[in-house]
Amino acid sequence: MRFEDVYAELGGVIKAAREAAGLTQDELAKLINLSRASIANIETGRQKVFLHQLYMLAHHLDVPVIDLLPKQSSFGSCLPSDLSDEQKFWAESVLASFAGPEQTMQSALNDSDLNTDEKEWAASILRSANG
Repeated sequence: MRFEDVYAELGGVIKAAREAAGLTQDELAKLINLSRASIANIETGRQKVFLHQLYMLAHHLDVPVIDLLPKQSSFGSCLPSDLSDEQKFWAESVLASFAGPEQTMQSALNDSDLNTDEKEWAASILRSANG
C-alpha cells in the first residue's frame, strides 16, 4: 500500500464517521473552518489532513482521534512477502509512525539505534511503501 492509499482509507473512515454523526459535508466544513470541497477531497483521499484538523474532526464527529486513523495492518501489502512475523510487525510499526516524505523518514532512521544493515533494510521498506 502506498501512503496515498492511507489517505484514501483515512478519508473513508472520516466519511463514515460524518455520516454516522448525521452531518453533511457542508455542516462539518463549517464546524472546522474548511470548505465543503475540502471535506469532499479529504473523504476521497485527494487532500491531506493536518494534525490539528484531525483533532477537530474527531471532536466534532464525537470519536477518539485513534478511531480515525488507518490500522497498522493497512501497510502490510507494501511489505516483502518473505519477512518473518517479527520483521513484519516491526516494519508495520515503523510505517505507521511516519506519514511524511521519505527524507523525513530517513532522517528519523539515521537518528535511531538501528545498526547499518537494519537501517538499509528499513529504508528500502520505506522507499517501496512510498511508491
